[in-house]
Amino acid sequence: MSLFGDSEATSSPWDFPEPKGPHDRIATLLADAPVPAGYGRAFKESEPIAGFSSTSALRRVMDRAGLVNAQQEEILSTLLQGSSDQRLSEQVWNVGMALIGLAQNGEDDLSLDSVDYNRSSLPEVVYQDDLSSSLMSQSLEDSPPLWEQEESQDAGAASSGEVWAPKVNVDPSSYNPISRDTIGVKIVPEKEGVFMFRHVVYAVEGTLPMNNQPLKVVRRYSDFLWLLECLVKIYPFRLLPVLPPKRLAVDGRYLSSDSYFLERRRRGLSRFVNQLVKHPVLREEKLVQMFLTVDTEWTSWRKQSSIRLEEEFAQRTVSPSFAAQWNEQEEMDRWRTVRNGVSESLEIISQLCMLADRIYKRQEAMATDYSKLSNAFSLLTSSCASVYSQEGNEMPAIKEGLLSASRYSSNVHELLRDESASIDIGFLEDLKQLREMLGSISDLFSRYDSLGGNNIPQLEQRIQLNEKKIATLNSKPDTKPTEISRLRKSIANDKKSIERQTNRGWLIKECISQEIILCQRTQYQISKLLRDWASDNTKYSELLQNNWSELNNDTSHMPLI
Repeated sequence: MSLFGDSEATSSPWDFPEPKGPHDRIATLLADAPVPAGYGRAFKESEPIAGFSSTSALRRVMDRAGLVNAQQEEILSTLLQGSSDQRLSEQVWNVGMALIGLAQNGEDDLSLDSVDYNRSSLPEVVYQDDLSSSLMSQSLEDSPPLWEQEESQDAGAASSGEVWAPKVNVDPSSYNPISRDTIGVKIVPEKEGVFMFRHVVYAVEGTLPMNNQPLKVVRRYSDFLWLLECLVKIYPFRLLPVLPPKRLAVDGRYLSSDSYFLERRRRGLSRFVNQLVKHPVLREEKLVQMFLTVDTEWTSWRKQSSIRLEEEFAQRTVSPSFAAQWNEQEEMDRWRTVRNGVSESLEIISQLCMLADRIYKRQEAMATDYSKLSNAFSLLTSSCASVYSQEGNEMPAIKEGLLSASRYSSNVHELLRDESASIDIGFLEDLKQLREMLGSISDLFSRYDSLGGNNIPQLEQRIQLNEKKIATLNSKPDTKPTEISRLRKSIANDKKSIERQTNRGWLIKECISQEIILCQRTQYQISKLLRDWASDNTKYSELLQNNWSELNNDTSHMPLI
């Protein structure tokens, strides 16, 4: 098996012999390479046991380095190669650090080949914070949730009597998902990079719809992916647009540079960015505006900027009127209805996309056949003139009929080609737009399942337990006041955390309710795609009918006997 994932054996100079496990495969990759000193320091700070570190320690390094989840998963997949062994020797760790450095430098191909190619000048890993080495060994499971991390900040606001107002007011009428796109995405002809590690870049240009500000930037797919990862952290309960896949699997092979796939991905990126700037909240996000207007290499900008990704609910309290009007049973029923409908609709629309794509390809093939038909009629004109040269003066009329057939077949070729293009960039794109709009709703509910919970029941149990401990201690004459004070402080902190999480729960409900209202406006995408499809079919049907009518007129005077 080659490093490129091919199933067939090749004679590639980058092939490795089949080892017993992933560590054996990678251990010698950088054996004689000049490894940056930072790799070794990071390995020691990870507090290895018996000469082995762990994937969780490497994840913390990747978090500090600012890598998005997709990049982290790709690096770990490269290192582990499907193994369940989560231990990393120092040699394997060094390969992982090299992959992190390459990812920071904007490398899309996070593979062993890429490490081997850059072995003589391996990049240092740059951290986005000044965490001490002790944080390197801190378990991710021990990290407090977001709302507890921000508790001290909110507690200060509460003590000062300050009430935080919502940052946004969502006006559903300001959201028009089918309005004209104002931003275009094009593939830059020349790929960046060298040799086999070149990557595709995209020119993003147009205007921001909220202020008509012109924009023209160059971005890579990984930049779009990073932006979406950031938006998930800031706006986990908003309708975030869907990104096209990085690679597409066809018959077990991954396509990432095929021209057909790249064109599909380009269109997907265009849909992504336009839906982003149409959303009434997301379009106001400074990070989105910077992404679309900063005319510098984005990876470099990220390294030089201090970016704080804070959930949008920080320093906000729920509107009392919203809480008063909330009907739990009615709203949860509505959420379930929408969610079930989205799930069913997505399956059907995916089918429609597949059928529309087949119709487009069939029309394209038919257009090609009519072009061949036109050429054949043209050739038959001259050959028949030789065969029937002795038949008197009727052959000129027949020859003229053949030329008409060739000409009108060529017209059909052009019409069918235009019609297939209208299906491809019109009807099919509109279906994909609708599919991605519904996909955004489905993703929203999935994020609610994973990120919308709390630990209030556990905190309430701990409060009750501590209150019982205080009562027991008060009945003992030799109780130390410091122990009771510690328990009371713990109770106070738990109550604050409950208030914080309760408020966050209300804000989540308010946010999702707003997004469901926005979701209702995506129904007009159905109207748009059907009206445009009917209009196009009518136009091309009339043009084809006129073409055949003219051919019928031209051939009506041809001799029959």
